[in-house]
Amino acid sequence: MQSIFILTLSLYFFIPEKQSLNVNWQNDVAYLSGDTVELQFTAKIEEGWYVYSQYLNDDNGPIPTKLNLESETTFELIGLANEGLTTRIEEIDPFFGMQVVKYSDSLVINQKVLIKTPARMRATIKFMSCSKLTCTPPKVVEFDLDI
Repeated sequence: MQSIFILTLSLYFFIPEKQSLNVNWQNDVAYLSGDTVELQFTAKIEEGWYVYSQYLNDDNGPIPTKLNLESETTFELIGLANEGLTTRIEEIDPFFGMQVVKYSDSLVINQKVLIKTPARMRATIKFMSCSKLTCTPPKVVEFDLDI
């Protein structure tokens, strides 16, 4: 019985997922001119919860959202990943006592990529979410993209 509990607990913490209790992620690929694509990752955030920006000014606060791309072939990032038109909040965070940028309702991350050879890419997003009462441990979601 104890081994079943430990297995269940380890699966909860170590299996990446696209869905969590308060944030659900989706992705899309837009084919632009030539070999350029724009990868789009959208977080739908439950009411009362927040996800933190990729670009925070201080390492002593919340875990910033991080997009990571891997591929068996060569690709080149075009610029930095940007955060699209979503509900941006810039304020002193009550948990961390520092100025942060966070998002409610949704967060859209766009990254343009020059694909040198079509291939499968893996994208991971690490993020942390908080409400006014609590924060979740950082989660990692994975996407397999055929480009």
